[in-house]
Amino acid sequence: MTFVGDVRPSDAQLNSTGPLVSLDNQKVSARLHDMRSEGDVPGLSSDSAKVPPVNFVYEKLDVQATTGRVDEQETVEYMGGLNKKAAQVEETAATTEIRKPEQESISYEEVSPEPRCEVESICGQETVFPEKATGKDLELHYLEEELELLKEAVKMALDDESSFSSIAEQLSEQIATRNENLQEAKKQWDIDGNSLEEKKWNLLESLCVRKPDCQFKLQKLKDIDTETHSVLSEIKRREEECAKLAGDMKKQPKVAPRKSYIERITEITKNSRKLDTDIERILKETRELKLESNSIEERLHRTYAVVDEAIFREAKKDPVGRQAYRLLTNIHESFEKIREQILAADKAQREVAELEAKLSAIASRSMDKDKLQADFDAMKRENEHLEKTLMNR
Repeated sequence: MTFVGDVRPSDAQLNSTGPLVSLDNQKVSARLHDMRSEGDVPGLSSDSAKVPPVNFVYEKLDVQATTGRVDEQETVEYMGGLNKKAAQVEETAATTEIRKPEQESISYEEVSPEPRCEVESICGQETVFPEKATGKDLELHYLEEELELLKEAVKMALDDESSFSSIAEQLSEQIATRNENLQEAKKQWDIDGNSLEEKKWNLLESLCVRKPDCQFKLQKLKDIDTETHSVLSEIKRREEECAKLAGDMKKQPKVAPRKSYIERITEITKNSRKLDTDIERILKETRELKLESNSIEERLHRTYAVVDEAIFREAKKDPVGRQAYRLLTNIHESFEKIREQILAADKAQREVAELEAKLSAIASRSMDKDKLQADFDAMKRENEHLEKTLMNR
């Protein structure tokens, strides 16, 4: 395992399309803290104190993410400290491996009985060395992983051309791949579980062949197991259906809240009350106009009766009076005809308005020729059936 001094990512690493690994600050800090606290590695505590905390680098990367600037020198110094620390751990592990064969070369028989207990205790301590060496190897592996993570972070921080959309697409592809692998693993687990379940029941049946009581209990256990599986499958089906319905509900367009409906109903009620008030006002005005029209008509009738009587008396005495009476009669008949024509025109206008409203209503409806023909044929058949029924009676 080699570590280079330059912590910048190489061109091959920059061009690679490998999965992006998320950084875990707490785990890395815990590993460094554990390594600082160990006293078995000489010189490690003093050097590790010079290494800045890992949160320092992540804070710098966060600053770069928000401001577009990153202190490359501090990141390089920190990763150089990690390389130095990893080299010390590797050197300590190698020294431990060298010491072990030398200590094992000492013959147990050559040791005198007096210090044998001390030798055994030393050997007992030596048996811990492989575990320590294994721990150092693991620590070295962790440092290598941490170095790779920091290289990936530096690459993301220094690469101005990389966009968040491309990173999101890569992560989405990885998530989809992991989900597919998980589904395949679940299917394989179901297949293996079914085969193991069959083997288990076969073994239980072979054990309970000669025991009727045991066979009865085994059958009961089978029934319970079958019912359990059916309930679990039903629960799974209901959960999938619930998830599907929840997804469909999220896809549905958002409807207006109940408050908006209440406001609309209140507004419609206010408008209808206003319309009722307007209708009452119009009816009142119509009644007043009707009364005024009737009073004017009665006044005209009385005036005509008075004038007709006066001119009729003069017409008996003078020929000019007779001519005036004749003109009065013609004027009265002409105005009566004008009145009738005005009333007829008003009635015609009302009928025209009603017909226009009906025509607009008919035009708004769909006039399907086939549907009308089908309705007409149905009516004809019904009429023929009624005629036959009446003729049979």
